[in-house]
Amino acid sequence: MITEIAVFTAVVGKEEELAQGIIRGLEVIRQHPECISAHATRCIEQPGRFMVTNSWSTLEAHTVDFREGPSSPNGAVISMDSLKARPRSSTIKPFKKKR
Repeated sequence: MITEIAVFTAVVGKEEELAQGIIRGLEVIRQHPECISAHATRCIEQPGRFMVTNSWSTLEAHTVDFREGPSSPNGAVISMDSLKARPRSSTIKPFKKKR
C-alpha cells in the first residue's frame, strides 16, 4: 500500500471554488478499483489550504493505472485559476524498524 499526500493552496477569493473541485476529484478517485481510501482536510488557520490524502493498493495502481488511465481527472475537476501554485505532493509508504 502507498499513500499520496497533496497540499493545495487557493487563490484568495477562490477558496470555495477549489474546495468544490477537490470534492469532485475525490468522487472520481474513489471510483478506481485500486483506491483504498481518499479524503481531504482543510486548514483551520489558513482556510485556502487543503490536504488531500489518497491510499492505493500499489504505486503502479496510482501512477500508471489511475494517472495515465481514462478515469484520471487531469485538471478537469479543479480549475487551475483557483490554485495559487501547483499542488505539492509526496507519495509515501510505511516503513519498519530494521532488525
